[in-house]
Amino acid sequence: MFLPFYFRNLFSSNQKNKKMMKEMMLLLTLWLTLVMGCTKAEKPPGVVDVQPGEVAGLLSNNEVIIIDIRTPGEWQSGTVEGAQLINLQDPSFLELIDPLDRNQTYLLYCRTGNRSRMAASIMQEVGFASILNYTGTQEEILRETHGLQKE
Repeated sequence: MFLPFYFRNLFSSNQKNKKMMKEMMLLLTLWLTLVMGCTKAEKPPGVVDVQPGEVAGLLSNNEVIIIDIRTPGEWQSGTVEGAQLINLQDPSFLELIDPLDRNQTYLLYCRTGNRSRMAASIMQEVGFASILNYTGTQEEILRETHGLQKE
């Protein structure tokens, strides 16, 4: 079984096992946030909510990187121009965000706002300093950014 393998190595002092423990804790956190996704997620401390109508002002700031955390199938239905796809439901989510600059500002959005809040919480836990969570829906952000381009 997968979990007992991790637990056997919990008290080992080598670097590989420490990394495995960190991955296990983050996977557990991801799993819990996905399970709790049926309810309205609470805003993690340090994550700034961005309301519908506020995105246009953020796009004028070249420092903000937009991340669409929906699934590839949802991505096909339309996305904000210039957004990066990083699927929260991908088992390798932590590996996908690992190369990102933790001092950069990221605006996260999804279909309804719940997964973006979960992703913001996870990213904050692993050391990202500036996370903006779009609280509106996919349709709202697409309408709001239609015809807008990052300068």
